[in-house]
Amino acid sequence: MEELCSAHNAAADKLQALEADNVKLWQKMADTEDRSRRNNVRFRGIAESILPDKLYSYITTMCTVLAPTVSANAWEIDRVHRLPKPPRLARDTPRDVIARFHYFKSKDTLLQAARATNNLPAPYEGIQLYADLSALTMARRRDFSTITKTLRNHKLNYRWGFPTKLLVWRNGKLYVLADPDQGLTVLKDWGLWDPQGSANPPGSPPPRLRPEWKMVGHQDAKPTQGTSS
Repeated sequence: MEELCSAHNAAADKLQALEADNVKLWQKMADTEDRSRRNNVRFRGIAESILPDKLYSYITTMCTVLAPTVSANAWEIDRVHRLPKPPRLARDTPRDVIARFHYFKSKDTLLQAARATNNLPAPYEGIQLYADLSALTMARRRDFSTITKTLRNHKLNYRWGFPTKLLVWRNGKLYVLADPDQGLTVLKDWGLWDPQGSANPPGSPPPRLRPEWKMVGHQDAKPTQGTSS
């Protein structure tokens, strides 16, 4: 029994180490892909009536409306195109547009201006702007969903870091949450964690076994007494 427990615990430790190494590899891959996308902006809601040869002028004009103090020369776009439509997307929903800006500062300024504007003016109302991130990073951010929901509910400011982590400001101090488990620990320390309102709590490592057992004695069966005729 003790040998079985030792073998199980060794396998559990090895599994945990392999999972940690796997996460690091995925983070490296995601970071490399995100760096190649760092000058991209994803536009959602641009009507399909805006033809491909008109997208460049349409987006550069939108940029000057959102950030009028920036020079028009700063809105140089290397390339722009529509993405394929996902199967789940409704037929009348326009495809997203990806634009790669030549200058990272221009792209960053544009996203900041979009975040500060609740509703874009006509004819750009309803259009949303996002950073273009890899599928790996988006999945990793979803792992933090219960943490970010709690932070928003308590009006705590945060932003995303790279590789995927949360930077949270509380009482004038910056906290770095590198993974959902650490986020859960910090929220518990702050008294903000509500397990009933969290559908997807962070996972836990595989359980370990302890070599403890009880000896069960053998009880002899009592002989049965037959009846005489």
